[in-house]
Amino acid sequence: MRAELVPVDDRVAAVAAVCLWVAVLARLPSALRHPSQRGVWCAAVGAALAMTFCLPGTERLLAQSHASRATAVLTRDVAGVASAAAVLYLADAVAGTRRLLPWTCGALGVTVAALQLAPAAAGHPADNSSAGPAQGLVVLLLIFIHLVANARCLAMCWRYGRSGPAPLTSALGLLGLGAAIALPYWAIGAVLVFVPAHSAVPVIPFLPPLQCLLAAMAVLVPMVAAAHRSVVDARTIWRLWPLWRGLIDAVPEAALNSPRSRLREVLWPGLPRRFLMYRKLIEIRNALLVLRRHIDTTTAQAARSHVAAARLPESLTEATVLACLVRESCRSRIAGNPELPQPYEITGPAIDNLGQEKAFLLQLAAAYDHPLARVRLTAPSEPMTAASWRTGGSDGASA
Repeated sequence: MRAELVPVDDRVAAVAAVCLWVAVLARLPSALRHPSQRGVWCAAVGAALAMTFCLPGTERLLAQSHASRATAVLTRDVAGVASAAAVLYLADAVAGTRRLLPWTCGALGVTVAALQLAPAAAGHPADNSSAGPAQGLVVLLLIFIHLVANARCLAMCWRYGRSGPAPLTSALGLLGLGAAIALPYWAIGAVLVFVPAHSAVPVIPFLPPLQCLLAAMAVLVPMVAAAHRSVVDARTIWRLWPLWRGLIDAVPEAALNSPRSRLREVLWPGLPRRFLMYRKLIEIRNALLVLRRHIDTTTAQAARSHVAAARLPESLTEATVLACLVRESCRSRIAGNPELPQPYEITGPAIDNLGQEKAFLLQLAAAYDHPLARVRLTAPSEPMTAASWRTGGSDGASA
């Protein structure tokens, strides 16, 4: 990134650099473990270095180290070209090729050599109108490399960011937007090579920092997606816990480990929440298979009559009937009643995938936790009437 072509806003650039470095450091362990994530991470590192060397504080630090103006500019330009090379590497990595990698390395070497050999390396056309043509060619070479890198990144993100997993498409979309934003900045820089007195559009100085912020967001997409999944899984575990605990009390052998409190299961699961959620689903299903032999046709008919009296919506009727039968079968097994010879199906409708399984068991858990399902079907004096359901059944409508 060439700050002098169109000077960037210092405060916004500092915020963008800090955000990008935070994102880079946060994603470092994952980038080391997963090669598929290194392309985006390397591109973010290159952008962070380039933006850092554009900051006034970095320039003052280089001045305090007695580095010459030419050395400072060379360091900044090499960082900028390295960031462009990282973007090209990312494009090749996503496309599954390495066609541009040799060209990228060659262009990087040629550019570094040109920057070292060009006369008047300390100045730029934007702030030194007397700069020679050799330097103008070097600046054009820098601009050309950045234009090619961002155009290639934009094309790659447009091609591969329209389909695939949500985290990938989101990250590529943010990177593509950043590349599209960077193109006008470098195009204005090319104009300034030939028209040094040209005044830039006021919004142009904010484009490089905005590109860095978008790159930081792209790098953090997997972390945000993982955090969202963890919250969703924790909520699922919380909602399934009453049903799971009731089943485990009746069928202890269905649980892999000894039961823990509801709060500990959510806050300190002891293993990834996604695995714990899967375990809960499996253990609930295993317990339901055992409890089938503690329900007979008479009890099932009583459950249907009991739920029908409450006049529930059709979409909730089946889950509520099953919840009543589950509670009744749990009472029977805890009481030590013998198993019946013919099992009664209380496993619900046919399930085709994990999403349907999760949705059904959540609905069953909501019905299980409602007072309508807590009535003992074997005690006719206890059933809840339709009137009592309607007066206190706001939860039932949402169950």
